[in-house]
Amino acid sequence: NLLVEEGKPVKISKTNLQVIHEDNLPSEIIYKVNVAPAHGYIRSFTETEGFYVGTEHHPIQYFSQQDVNDGSIQYVQVRKNQTKDIFTVDISNGIVELSEIPILIDIIPTLIPVKIHNFTIEEGASKALTEDFIKIASPHFAELNFEYLLIKVPNHGHIENSHFPGQALMSFTRHQVEEEFIYYVHDDSESLRDNFSIMVNDTQLRKQSLLWTV
Repeated sequence: NLLVEEGKPVKISKTNLQVIHEDNLPSEIIYKVNVAPAHGYIRSFTETEGFYVGTEHHPIQYFSQQDVNDGSIQYVQVRKNQTKDIFTVDISNGIVELSEIPILIDIIPTLIPVKIHNFTIEEGASKALTEDFIKIASPHFAELNFEYLLIKVPNHGHIENSHFPGQALMSFTRHQVEEEFIYYVHDDSESLRDNFSIMVNDTQLRKQSLLWTV
């Protein structure tokens, strides 16, 4: 699979795409883009001219194995909030043809994608904020222990760590959520609805999520 950051180009290398035939030079093995990628486009760098050929509206459709070997072919990601893309190629050496070979692309989003689910609770009770309710929706952030920031606190309760009951939190970590330490605690008031807003932040990657309300 190709791995690319949202909005960035990535080189298609021999690791991603290589066909070798003992009777053919790499320049004789031709790739034709059969189905174009939906969230980006393919372009090539022309060394003699010193610029890229291919745009979003006029991408290249043909390139050779030599172009790939030279590092001249790029996939350019352009659509926001996407996590996957794919294009297919037909490969020919002038005699034998392989059809519709898929090239899969994983897109690392600019914003950390979060899935939020609302929950129901009895008056005065508490509920663990597990990954059933707050979850990161991308495998690229699977191993990171980032921070959840409480941007808007609940009106009729508070968020706490079960190891420190009664102490309202303004932030907590993903690890604490996974260990089921983090709880929403209702204040026992005559209220039918409550909400709070969180944002995910990772200082190491300098990435964050949108603001989400539970």
